[in-house]
Amino acid sequence: TGNIKDLVVFAQILQDCLTTNKIKADKVTFILDNSRIVFREMIVPDVPESKIRLIIQSEIFSDSKVQNTIIDYVVVAKFKEDKKPKLKIRVTYITNDCVESLLNSATELGLTPTVLDIAPNAMSKLIWRYSKSDKKALEDTFLLLDYKDSFITISVFDKFNCEFTKSTVLYAGESGEVDKEYLLQELVNNVNSVVRFYESRTDKDIKAIYITGNASDLED
Repeated sequence: TGNIKDLVVFAQILQDCLTTNKIKADKVTFILDNSRIVFREMIVPDVPESKIRLIIQSEIFSDSKVQNTIIDYVVVAKFKEDKKPKLKIRVTYITNDCVESLLNSATELGLTPTVLDIAPNAMSKLIWRYSKSDKKALEDTFLLLDYKDSFITISVFDKFNCEFTKSTVLYAGESGEVDKEYLLQELVNNVNSVVRFYESRTDKDIKAIYITGNASDLED
């Protein structure tokens, strides 16, 4: 997931982007936005990070896959179960090949990679930082629909913490032409499904829906 098939072409496109926009940089941040990147929620004991990673590896991967995988996770919530401290974590992972391809493409352009992140995680961090400046700008519990050309990511936030994330591939129509009527119905169905699922499990009402990404494509 996220592997670059042609490093030369990718590096050239990146260079053209920097040149066209007159961007002078020696450092680069990579944000992966791909519907195939896996997210999984897990309940684990509240133990040191090294032990949490071992638990994740034993639960998700075979030994062969662990060796070629970089794992990351964020703590969503802390709670007690049978008087024992637990963590609710959101896990994601990518292959070493993907990281190496990005590193090589940056090195080709004389850039130093400083951060590699996943789009939903980056959005969560942006929402959290935004909340520090204006807590009244967004509802306490809201749904964020991030629309792309071929897929969507739906996230639910409560008190600016991301509690749920789901990515779904969209039907684009034949020959790349978008059937807008079908597309809008798909968006409505996906949003309604997430709203029903979240509200039934939490007894919390989603107060607002915000749209990011290529929202202008949905006009007309």
